[in-house]
Amino acid sequence: MNQAILRTRIKQAALNSGIRTNQLRPSNVFNAMFKKAAARLGYELRPFNRDYPIVKPIDTNKVEILRNKEFHNSVLACGNDTNLDDARLANIWAYAKLSGPGSMVEIGSWHGGGALHIANACPDRPIFVFDPFSGTRSFESLDSTLDTSFVLNQFTDTSEGYVRNLFSSHNKKAEIVKGFFPASAVDVDLGEVAFCHLDVDVYEATKQSLCYLSSRLAKRSFILLDDYQREAKGVDTAVDEFLRDHPRFRCFPLHPSQGLLLSLDLWD
Repeated sequence: MNQAILRTRIKQAALNSGIRTNQLRPSNVFNAMFKKAAARLGYELRPFNRDYPIVKPIDTNKVEILRNKEFHNSVLACGNDTNLDDARLANIWAYAKLSGPGSMVEIGSWHGGGALHIANACPDRPIFVFDPFSGTRSFESLDSTLDTSFVLNQFTDTSEGYVRNLFSSHNKKAEIVKGFFPASAVDVDLGEVAFCHLDVDVYEATKQSLCYLSSRLAKRSFILLDDYQREAKGVDTAVDEFLRDHPRFRCFPLHPSQGLLLSLDLWD
């Protein structure tokens, strides 16, 4: 029996067992079967990086947000349209709801799942979604020493239309703005921003975004950064410089890899 026929039969056997296979490699089929068998025993198998082991797994017992049906349904709605894990989505959900009156903003949206999650958390507030949607480059510029974890054409597999369809398919409204922030916001009336999820990954975009938002924040507002203290030196450096130039702001690290910024003047 040649290899092609064997792969086809293995794939068909997997499909008959309810297992999808995206590739024909038998190892993938057996991995999927092993995961399914573990799930029947109440276990979930996930890959992990041996350089960053979790010595004490997170205790999810009676964690209230995990029993919140609205949160759970929102995470399911995000699906593969966000790279954010449950923990980061939980932080977004909590701080969006804790913020004072004002508009909601996501800068750096990719497929729009994170923005949809914000809209689900605060359905009665206006939300603005900013992303380059360029198709060729996700970053206007990269610092050769600070932004080494990223390349210009990363996260380009998206479009303005895709995010619009995502929102409309969930009966949600958003103002979706194409272009590099903050230049793309010049003609947009954001009002006072109560909550911003800032996920732009690199030095210049982070610094420009923070400086632009600093004078447009509402009372009791939050900026929640992604990739903070995650070996994205550009983000960390931009935050440090922003805090130096804006001494009334504070940044608090949140696990995993997020930073919470707020102005003391707006929380006085």
